[in-house]
Amino acid sequence: MPVPLPHAGLLTALFLSCALWARACEFIALMARPGFTLPQVEEAARPYQNFLATSSAPPNNDGYGLVFYGPHPVLADSQRFYATGLGTVWYGNNDGAVLDSAFARVWNPQLEARLVLGHARNGSGGRGSHPFVAHRPGRSYAFQHNGDLTDGTSRDMKEAILRGLDESGYFTQAHFQGSNWEGQPGDVDSWVDSELLFHYLLQHIDAQGGDLVRGLHQALNEVDWHGFNVREDIRGADSLHNPRSVINFALSDGESLVVYKNARDGDPNHELAWEERADGLLAARTAHGEGLTPLRQYQLLVLPPSGLPALVANMHLPLPNEEAHEPWNPGLLQAHPNPFNPSTLLRFALEVDGQVDMSIHDLAGRRVARLIQGHLGAGNHQVSWSGLSDAGFPAASGNYVAVLRTAGSMHTAKLLLVR
Repeated sequence: MPVPLPHAGLLTALFLSCALWARACEFIALMARPGFTLPQVEEAARPYQNFLATSSAPPNNDGYGLVFYGPHPVLADSQRFYATGLGTVWYGNNDGAVLDSAFARVWNPQLEARLVLGHARNGSGGRGSHPFVAHRPGRSYAFQHNGDLTDGTSRDMKEAILRGLDESGYFTQAHFQGSNWEGQPGDVDSWVDSELLFHYLLQHIDAQGGDLVRGLHQALNEVDWHGFNVREDIRGADSLHNPRSVINFALSDGESLVVYKNARDGDPNHELAWEERADGLLAARTAHGEGLTPLRQYQLLVLPPSGLPALVANMHLPLPNEEAHEPWNPGLLQAHPNPFNPSTLLRFALEVDGQVDMSIHDLAGRRVARLIQGHLGAGNHQVSWSGLSDAGFPAASGNYVAVLRTAGSMHTAKLLLVR
């Protein structure tokens, strides 16, 4: 069941880690809320740029990279920065200028950067660059992986993915433009597992008409992908005691950003956690700690263009309206009429008795009005908002967010008040 989260404020930041044996492969994503750009929130965002240097100290033979999206969901070559080669590091030794120059463009107000993905991988191949990028008409996809498909029996999954992409004709489609790692159709050893996973996920996103959540849900639940049970392999992930695949990743289509975790909860090498800070910053990182909420196994964090984050609580459960093939929508809280004047009726259902808090917020995250605070029984409920603040003053025309909190979930609905 999808569980929307509180408003992210001015900036959304995510930084994660990968490696089965050590916290060496990490990545970062920064996302500005609609109506803002990253240069406008540079003061809050700037401390996160140094994570690549501080969290991945060993020299990186496979390369570091950073991509950023501007006003359009297409990545030009000038929006991609890579550093590869033996001994390459962003900071501290010989290549600090690479990261400096990359972020200098991110903070350039004229480029209007909205979304950044940066990756640090510690390895020995030296044959390619992260984040991975693939183009479609009118948009570019960027991808970063946190895990391993090649440990033990998981090599079977890597081989099955390549075989399935080959047999499905994926590599012969007009939009396929090769690999930025040197991967070749039919040659499993030419591919790094993370990029092969990227193309597998894209194949399913394409099949769902570009719907990220439904495409990923289909990809993660294939029980017979050209003879391979992807779902079983993913559900068996345990990087310490089980050789099944660890498939943690972040993926963006230039508008939305999604982050998925299938590593077992408590895995010290694949800890993912998030927090909403008082300064309007939503952060997810590779270490648990005070004030952090862990991203649980099989959860998908969704950061849509609306700026209202949501969680799909378990990607192995059916999605809402799955049989109808409707676009995925995290909203379980309904408002009618909407737009409205002078009032709207908010409807919701509770599966069990419990404490409920219902409030209205502006787009900066400030509470305008509290509608419910107390205990409600299971069943259908509704409450009206007349467009008044807690102080009794009429709220201005514009966009608002209704937030419903219960003991185990949070849901949101966008509202438009028209005076």
